[in-house]
Amino acid sequence: MLAGKKASLWQNNSEIFAAHAAPASCVDILLSAAKPNDFEVGEPDPSGFQPCHGGSGLILLHSRRDPLGEARRQVRAWADTAKPVMNGVVLALGFGGLYHLQALAELMEPGGLLFVADSIPGAAREALGHFDLSPVASKEGVSVLFSVSKDASAIADEFRYHLRQRLDFAVSIFIQPALQRAWPEQYRYLEERLKREFKLEAMNRATTARYMELWQRNALVNLPLSLRCPMMDALAGAFEGKVALILGAGPSLDEAMPLLRRIREKALFIAVGTALKSLLEEGIKPDFVVSVDSVPAVMKQFEGVSADSAWLLTHHQAPPELFNLFENRAFIFAANLLGGFNTWLEGTAALPMRLSVGGTVALTAMDAAISMGCRHIVIAGLDLSFRQDGPTHARHSVYDGCKGEEKLIPVPGNSGQTVMTTPQFAMYIEMLHSYFYCESKEHGMKFYNLALNGAAFHNTELVAPEALEKLPLPFSLTHAEALLQGLHEKAPRPDRNSVLPAFACAIAELEDIERNAAAAKQACEILRDSPASSNARLSAELNRLDASIKGKRTALFLLSGSLRLLAEKCCATGISEKDGFASSLEFYEKCAGSAADARKLIGSALREYAGSGEEKSQ
Repeated sequence: MLAGKKASLWQNNSEIFAAHAAPASCVDILLSAAKPNDFEVGEPDPSGFQPCHGGSGLILLHSRRDPLGEARRQVRAWADTAKPVMNGVVLALGFGGLYHLQALAELMEPGGLLFVADSIPGAAREALGHFDLSPVASKEGVSVLFSVSKDASAIADEFRYHLRQRLDFAVSIFIQPALQRAWPEQYRYLEERLKREFKLEAMNRATTARYMELWQRNALVNLPLSLRCPMMDALAGAFEGKVALILGAGPSLDEAMPLLRRIREKALFIAVGTALKSLLEEGIKPDFVVSVDSVPAVMKQFEGVSADSAWLLTHHQAPPELFNLFENRAFIFAANLLGGFNTWLEGTAALPMRLSVGGTVALTAMDAAISMGCRHIVIAGLDLSFRQDGPTHARHSVYDGCKGEEKLIPVPGNSGQTVMTTPQFAMYIEMLHSYFYCESKEHGMKFYNLALNGAAFHNTELVAPEALEKLPLPFSLTHAEALLQGLHEKAPRPDRNSVLPAFACAIAELEDIERNAAAAKQACEILRDSPASSNARLSAELNRLDASIKGKRTALFLLSGSLRLLAEKCCATGISEKDGFASSLEFYEKCAGSAADARKLIGSALREYAGSGEEKSQ
């Protein structure tokens, strides 16, 4: 039991911690009443915060005489060397004696995020009883978040979530020196785990920067078809308790073909786009094909394929040609690619359920199977590795005959030895590690991997194709096609009486933004070339135009994709007084152009969507 002043301090710190942490972290702190075996507190000196590590004796986390001064010197030395962006994200690993957290908070600048992560809950709990946390969490304009869990993956997921919320993307890592000596393996692993999340987010942002304009255009062009397409929600729980086969296009798919023929009518088959032709050539027709790529080149996967070859699962940003091909054989889901577009759809009750999109499409296929109620997921053809002097993909796939010519790196393989893969595939493997872990722990999912010579995945059971049928799995699927036909026909579509006014509102607001942004650009040009003191009225007009643009919330949802890229650019480079007008001119020009393009696309979509309703009523 804690007593007196110490108990009061712990209570105060617990309240601060709870206000800046996810509920799961609070639970882990409370359940870690016992401090770790290698952790001791020097008494009676309250600053004698000491862990004892193995046989190395006591390791002082900080100075007994001037712990805060020492922490400030350590943090300053780190800042001088690492050159962190103090209004960006600073990742502090470990609570330690908490003095270094105060020193970091003192250097943080408004807009910054101090993310404190610790995978030793007992140590974090003990720290809360020995140091006032108030100075850490009270820096004006600075966000502070605590994430504590024995499960480094849970911390990583929370870290990634908060990274996604930020426009700027500068991340710096600080580890208190004594913690590195006290628990080197724990904090080294945590550091690497969080670095992976940073790299994954960086990869996703690079993809976003490259394809954002295409995603936005596809989403608007597809509106007439996507709004008539049944939402993925109609499939929720449709195959409760069944076995799903997730079929990738790796070379091991060829080895699994005999098994797939035998169990075709006993399990749900979900293929990725690159595997579809391989399966059809072998006389195997999957229930679903999943496609998440938005570029026109993805249509090579479907050349010569008829619409009745499978049911399509895709999102709003798919190529319009794909929607046209599977017009009456598709279910649509939402992806977190265009947040503003999704918000607009949500306002008309036209937003379908979300599935995970990012990295390999097989992850989306698994998410689809889980949403449909499948509890046993068998993975075939997901090698994510290249065989020496062998093919990179299955026969008859769009990449049939290709050889791996990229720079390859080693990763653990299912054979017990390393296999070679690309850096991009290595990132996909890390994403799948996290996915398998979370789904198996949180939802009791069972994953079975048939790629004996592929990359190894954590939290999956490796099974030879010929041995799968011997497992006690519920191979009991019947009449899937008839069930899907019925669900497709009966699935509710978005209410036209809600959708059509939303179209009209969006077009009107886009017209206003187009006009006001053009006027604001002209005002900026005049102010740039004239003394500001003689243009007070023009400055006031510019402020009015800017406020009017920001007030068009519906239209801005639809433009958020292209405008976000400009915002990220400004956050990455900063805007000085010197280039302020240049940045404003670029913004208003982009705003006006994007609004004009979106208005035309939505106008065309409105005419087609409204016309399709009139044809049906006749």
